[in-house]
Order: sequence, then structure tokens, then C-alpha cells
Amino acid sequence: MIVQTSRDGDIVLFYRGDSPRLYCRLRRPDGLGWLQRSTKCNHREEAFNKAREWYDELRFRAKLGLTTDPKLFSLVADRYLADLQREVDLGIRNPRHVRDYKPVVERYLKPFFGRMMIDEIHNTRIEEYRNWRDTYWVTGPGGKQRIITYWRDGKEIRRPMTRGAPSRSTLIAEDVVLRGIFQTELKYGFIRHWQIPTITRPAPRRQNADTRRAAFTLEEYKQLSAFMAEWWQSGRNFHRRLLLMLYVHVLVHSGMRPGTETDGLRWCDIEQFGRRPNGVDESLLEDTAAEWLRLGLEGTGIDHRPTEGGQLFSLAISVCGKTGARQLVPTRCCQFPFYVLRTLREGHLGHSVDPEERVFCLPDGTFQSADSLRQLFEPMLRKAGLLFDKDGKRRTLYSCRHTYATFSLLYRKVPVHTLARNMSTSVAMIERHYSHLTPRLAARDLE
Repeated sequence: MIVQTSRDGDIVLFYRGDSPRLYCRLRRPDGLGWLQRSTKCNHREEAFNKAREWYDELRFRAKLGLTTDPKLFSLVADRYLADLQREVDLGIRNPRHVRDYKPVVERYLKPFFGRMMIDEIHNTRIEEYRNWRDTYWVTGPGGKQRIITYWRDGKEIRRPMTRGAPSRSTLIAEDVVLRGIFQTELKYGFIRHWQIPTITRPAPRRQNADTRRAAFTLEEYKQLSAFMAEWWQSGRNFHRRLLLMLYVHVLVHSGMRPGTETDGLRWCDIEQFGRRPNGVDESLLEDTAAEWLRLGLEGTGIDHRPTEGGQLFSLAISVCGKTGARQLVPTRCCQFPFYVLRTLREGHLGHSVDPEERVFCLPDGTFQSADSLRQLFEPMLRKAGLLFDKDGKRRTLYSCRHTYATFSLLYRKVPVHTLARNMSTSVAMIERHYSHLTPRLAARDLE
């Protein structure tokens, strides 16, 4: 029911019928229709004054070239997530983007920016957010939380909270989401180019921080291999344990990123080429790979040699992950675990494996993601006494990738540029995280 109009009908005050409060409709100065808002007032004069203030603000925004229909940050963030999901459904995006980005939006960005108009977020607000985010798990909203709970592969996981400011890499990853939300508002016309705040990379927290990554030494790798050879047969879920053993050695000898590059790996992505001539001695690492498989499969009836006479081939693996589609060449040692995986699967099927089937499956075809195998990996390392390196850094599945880089530099003498290309990273990252190996690489020249 209309109770009052003003400004030649540009302001309309009315009751909706389902609320005692007054609402207003304001004609947009750009001629693109009307805006409707609740005045949250019961008294006509108070409601009318508020409506006139909003109308004058709209006219002022129109003169400045600003949008006359600003949106709340939370609404734009929801649209960003909806667009992200649509791109995943169309096969344009990797599903991990929704999995990784949605928690950032819901836990951090919406609680801080949610009730702000999207075009009112300027550089000052971004700096305020940075300060709030740094203390979130210390004195902020998460400060009193002792246990963090999340779901992985349909199971509820609970672990103790770790306190402290987020790492620089975490903040950089979260900034990708924030920029994506501003690009969404730009795409839908909720903001102009010049209104987007500057979101720069956070400065390094410590100039002389130790950036080396937790990896395994050759002696520790041999220790781990010997332990896994007995461990996988010593408990329940032995097929899953065997798969983890094979998975670890694939990572150590390929440098693939666990999860982002291994989860989608299919048999048709593995190409065999370059048969190795007879009479060529295996390297130290190839001897190690052959030995752990012999020990690990002894008495099981599983043959670990990929060809008659144990000859090895070169492999080319096509993966798609963090840096997009790429092809890598692992060491010939990868021939062993891939051969065992294929043999077990084909033995269960009674015929050749489907080329489109994913590689890291149990013999019955049940796929095992990196997240699933990670639940076995850390307890296994703890039993083996290898969960932490000599500097107290905790090892994860990613440590296998770092081990590949270390072994490639120390024992295979792979040039840094070649290694960086094969691992799909930059030379700067290799030099930054593995610079502690420099003296050992130059030992011949220094002695």
C-alpha cells in the first residue's frame, strides 16, 4: 500500500503487507529501473527522510560515474563461487578450485568483507583485512579453537590446531580468490576498473628464513624402503598399504605433485619409449629401486621386473595439475611400480586394463586419492621413525617430490634448468629451496 510519493514520483514509500515497517522504491538516475529497500522504520517521517537521503546518494553516485546498484560483498562472493562451480561442471576448471577456494571465502573473506558494499572496499580495507587475517588463529575469531574438523573422502578428520600467522604462500593463494571476486563484480558491472583495490603480494616475513624443504636423504630413503617392504604385509588393508608403497616410490622417482597431478593420472597418460640396451649397468638409485621391490614382493608371487631380463624403458608421463597440462620424464625406476600396479589390476580383471582407468587403484579398481593415502603415510612414517627430518621439519607426501629434486641434483647431476622444466617450476624456486646443496654439488671442484 503506497503511503507517500515525492520528487515527481521518483521516491515511493509503501507498506508491503507482510511487515509493519515501511519500504521505499527509488527510481534509478541512470534510467535502468527501480531500487527497493526496507527503511527499517515504522514512523512515516523517519522513513521518508531516510528514503530521500538514499535517493540523493544515488544521484550523487550517478554524477561520479559510479554504479547506482551496489552489491554486498557476500552476494558477489556467492556469485563468484557459483561461476566457479559452473566452470568445473563444464570441464573448464579443475574441481580442486572449488574445494580449495570455497573455504577461503566462507571462513575469511565473507566474515570480514561480507556486509560491506563491494565498491566501498579500498586499499585501506585490504590492509585492515591483512592485519585481521594475520591474527585470526591467535587472538582473532579462531583463537579459542583447539581442534579443527574437516571432511576428507567422506570421513570426518579431527586434528589439533596449529597457532601462528599464515605463511606467505598461504596469503598469496588466498589473494587469488580475492582478486577473482573483484573480477566477478567487474564482469557483472557492479564496479568500474578504477575502483578495484590494489592487491599486492605480501612481503616476505623473514629475509633470512630457511627455505629448504623436508626431504629424505639416500640413507633415509633406503631405511624407508626396507620398512615399507615389511610394513605393507603386516596389517589389515594390505592392498592399500602396498599401493602406498608403490605410490611413494613413483613420487620419489618422478617428482609429480601428489594429488594435483597424480589423482587424475590414467594408464593412457604413461608412454613407454627408448628401450635400454643390454649390458648397461644400473645406477645406484636403480639398484636401490630393484632391491626394495625384490624385498617387498618376495614370497608374494608378484613379479616386479617389467620385461624379460629386467630391461628398462624410458617413460613419458602426461599430467594436468597446478601448472596445467604438461609432460615429464621420470627415472627408469618408475617402470617397476607401474608394472606391479598394472599386473595386480589385470590379474584381478583377467584381461588388459582399460587405458582410461586411473593408475592409483586397488586391484579391485577402487581409486585411492592422495588425500586417502596421506592418512596412511604419516602414521607409517611415525612408526618408521622418519616423520621429522634432522631440523625438526615434518615430512609429508610432498617430501617425496623434494626428494626427487635432491636426488636429481646430487646423484643424477641433472642441470638446474632441465630439472626446473621437468618439475614444472622455475629455476629461481629450485635455487631458492635447494641452495643448501651447492657445496656438495661443487665438492669435486672444492676438494
